[in-house]
Amino acid sequence: MDQSERTQPVILVNPQSAILEFADPDESREMTPTPPLGLLYIAAVLEQAGFPVEFYDLAVMPETKEDILTRVENTERPLVGLTVSTLACNNAVRLSQKIKERNPQTTIIMGGPHVTFRAEETLSSGVVDVIVRREGEHTAVELVKALHQHSNIGYIEGITYKENGNSVSTPDRPFIKALDTLPFPSRHLAPLHLYYYPGIVITGRGCPFHCQFCVAGPFSGHTYRVRSPENVIEEVKECYHKYNISEFFFADDTFTAIQERTKTMCALIEQLDFRITWKCESRATAVTPELLQLMAETGCNKIQFGAESGCDHILKSINKGTTTALVRKAVTWALDTGMNVACSFIIGHPEDTSETVLQTLRFARELREMAEYGRVKTEFGIATPLPGTQFCENAEELGITILSENYDKYDLTDPVINTKYLTANDLRSLLFDSVIDQEEVM
Repeated sequence: MDQSERTQPVILVNPQSAILEFADPDESREMTPTPPLGLLYIAAVLEQAGFPVEFYDLAVMPETKEDILTRVENTERPLVGLTVSTLACNNAVRLSQKIKERNPQTTIIMGGPHVTFRAEETLSSGVVDVIVRREGEHTAVELVKALHQHSNIGYIEGITYKENGNSVSTPDRPFIKALDTLPFPSRHLAPLHLYYYPGIVITGRGCPFHCQFCVAGPFSGHTYRVRSPENVIEEVKECYHKYNISEFFFADDTFTAIQERTKTMCALIEQLDFRITWKCESRATAVTPELLQLMAETGCNKIQFGAESGCDHILKSINKGTTTALVRKAVTWALDTGMNVACSFIIGHPEDTSETVLQTLRFARELREMAEYGRVKTEFGIATPLPGTQFCENAEELGITILSENYDKYDLTDPVINTKYLTANDLRSLLFDSVIDQEEVM
């Protein structure tokens, strides 16, 4: 390997999502509350392997786009990696086009949920060289080494690329089981002061559930793999001592999925010689009054539940595995500990009708009225066929008509579907009703 190439940085980019393009800086910061942890994990393993890394988050620093273009223009055979969500994919492709115009020798690598399920479609843009599917840490290190050595990449698991004009997909890479072996994310590269919640920590990966609307299960093979509580607490200590972070967001899809592990985590938090506050996401079936009390005593001041609907028939139809009664109990238990609660809902499930959505609005209002104003917040989004979800992959079977494949519109507030019982205009009106209903109780 040429030593000059070894010392050239790998340029990692979080592209701006479409919804942020016309937002002012304060709105951008509110809509991008946490740093892109997945990309910072990639940075960490590359740095551990001896590769220098440069990091650009266009979500919070859009002005650095020109810095990226200048950097690749002045670098011989640069490597650029982008993490790609559905809402950011068009901007990622547009940025890649500009990069290729400045320096056609650039190798562009994309990873993330969207390109995992739309690898060939993304490659067809003509400006992307390699797709990294699912988890990227081990793949990224092997790929960068191979590209620096100008060797064939066909042996690397978990990638899709073009060869002689044809798309080639290598076998899937097994999921990383020993998550404790990974280094902590390279937070030193990120502009932490620009995020509302820089203290994001992932204590486990994946989701074992099969909700129709969600990509977390398909992306992780419906598995949930966890780090040891001790390893997580070491990261908390690093964040506190090195970056002065004392507010944390444990961002697992269901932080309390393994309740005994959560209890151990709480015990270790209690033993810290400094105090932290924290929040997490969970589900109504994964908490008890005792667990929530323990969490609150160790600094948990907010929990979010995916309520999704106020109609039990709809909850069953989307494979949620909960009921409105269970959600009501979980919210009650959390409020009793002094926590604040957020409940997220989706309007436009395949079996939703105007009446079931009205049930959802009534249920959301009921939850908000369970405590003084502001302690229970409800959030609404429109059902969106994100690639990888059953809403997308099984759309015809579910009676969903996808009206647009312009991913810039996949922002969860702009309807891009008709369902069996509701049109896009119906969904737009019902979402507006949800906003008005929330304002009426303010």
